[in-house]
Amino acid sequence: MERFYQNLLQTQRGRAECLQEAQDFLKTLTIGDIRDEWLTRGRFAQVERVSKASAFFLKRLKHKADEFMPFSAPFYWAAFICIGDPRPMKWNVEDPPKSPLERGTFRDGTI
Repeated sequence: MERFYQNLLQTQRGRAECLQEAQDFLKTLTIGDIRDEWLTRGRFAQVERVSKASAFFLKRLKHKADEFMPFSAPFYWAAFICIGDPRPMKWNVEDPPKSPLERGTFRDGTI
């Protein structure tokens, strides 16, 4: 999802296109791409504090070849779908719209 939001907020591409790119990115991500950041002892310890199962999964990946694509199966990316308007967002990516809390009012004018 991080890749989707990077695409959405930093490009002028449509939402469906941003999601498709993020899914393609995840499908083709290799062990070599993540080894230095995610497959280290420090990261294992950090993840283990939150989820022992996730840490175990990462530890198993450490022994895979650099070309291995651990997230290529639909299990990892197919649940994310675009619902609603697939077109690009209508705001300037440098100045996104303010939330109702930042504006001080909601659509119906209430505070």
